[in-house]
Amino acid sequence: MGVFANQKVLGSVIIGFAMVAGAYLVNNFGKTPFVKYENKDLLGVANANTALRVAIPVNDSDNDGVEDWQDALIKNDPLIVNSNKDEEETYTPPKTLTGRAGIKLMSDFLLSKTPASIINPNVKTDKQEIAGNVADAVILESLPDKVYDLSDITIIENWDGNDVRNYANAVVDILDKYDVSEKFDPELIMLNDFINNIDKEKRAREFTELVRAYSDYIRETLKIPVPKLMAQNHVNLINSFNVLRTDIDSMLEYEKDPITTIVRVKSFTTDATAFYYAMQNIYLTLQPYEKYFNTTDSAVYFIKYSPDYNGNF
Repeated sequence: MGVFANQKVLGSVIIGFAMVAGAYLVNNFGKTPFVKYENKDLLGVANANTALRVAIPVNDSDNDGVEDWQDALIKNDPLIVNSNKDEEETYTPPKTLTGRAGIKLMSDFLLSKTPASIINPNVKTDKQEIAGNVADAVILESLPDKVYDLSDITIIENWDGNDVRNYANAVVDILDKYDVSEKFDPELIMLNDFINNIDKEKRAREFTELVRAYSDYIRETLKIPVPKLMAQNHVNLINSFNVLRTDIDSMLEYEKDPITTIVRVKSFTTDATAFYYAMQNIYLTLQPYEKYFNTTDSAVYFIKYSPDYNGNF
């Protein structure tokens, strides 16, 4: 077995040697070397064997601030700059959430390295905190632009049980009329295919059709006269349609705006659950008025959202 059989020991010796050599060079930097050349003509021999140097002409024929020889290294055509000093270039901010998030992350990071981070306690300096703040901003910005409220719907102030029945039937009729879910695979399977170029064009058409269906849901449910008793539940239902439409629409933007897709896909399951509970709340509010319904009413569909539903319709 050799002296340096252990690799860690050998590595330590090499590092130690390098440190000693480095210290020596530092301590002797600038001093006359102790090696004495016996060949007095060494410098002369070197000069005699060296080819004469030719000066490179320093020209800038296109007056772009880059010399011709540098232009030639970069490309064949000289760089032509805008000579019109009166024209100002207009900065166009990125339209995608991915682009805006990248700018915010970089600007916040650079700001954390400036003296402003010492003077202003609101300037974040921790990298994880900066990233967390950007992530929060991304989530907020990815939400739908429109949040519906009571002012967006027609409310029946003086209502009775028949108004409740008509309302419930109208909601289910709209869901039935524009439903396309039976035609397609689950959305996340569609997204996986879309990303992996499996029937990509087909999946894109399906996503577009789903987005259109949710748009139809929103447009038509906004037209339904709503008994005041059901008003808040109805608004919640419309907003659940809206976030699901946003989620599915973002899946189509995977290549152009991947951050939006990632954020919305992460929210998709939660948003689908919100739709389920919006429907369940409507069912629970309808329950006391069951005597106004009969078995032929389309509103019977709401039974599927009962907390006690066991799968038998």
